[in-house]
Amino acid sequence: MPRLYALLTKVFIMVFSAVSVAAATAQDNTQAARDFLRDHEQKIQPLQIENNRAWWIANTTGKDADFAAKEAAENKLNEALADPQQFARLKKIHEGKIGEPVLARVMEVLYLQYLEKSTCELCVPKTLCALISGGNRLTSAHHDRAAMFRAGRLGRVVQVEEPA
Repeated sequence: MPRLYALLTKVFIMVFSAVSVAAATAQDNTQAARDFLRDHEQKIQPLQIENNRAWWIANTTGKDADFAAKEAAENKLNEALADPQQFARLKKIHEGKIGEPVLARVMEVLYLQYLEKSTCELCVPKTLCALISGGNRLTSAHHDRAAMFRAGRLGRVVQVEEPA
């Protein structure tokens, strides 16, 4: 009987230790997630804003130079999202526990965003740039055709303004 109690005590200590280690890991991943998010906001978010503005300008003006700027902005953003070191860091955070539900969801969304650029077979930089270039050519050609049917007011063509 004393051996049984000793065995149960050892099992209890092992389980309690495992739970304590898991809780400590959750805290570590939560802080790592906060750090990653801070880095993402500093490095990637400005590229996303630049990309979205370039998209808006290109699609409202239809100028080839604006589509070239849009393509350059997209390529710069995709290159940043395809960084293997950042993805490895994010993957490690994603595989662990994050103590805050909202932060965990943010990290899930970021993981999917980085995953798309990091593991896709088509996402070899040269191939991805070619896909973006082809898409921009199609959009530009469509825009040129659609410009013939641009709405007018009082006999003059209405121009769409650039974003603020």
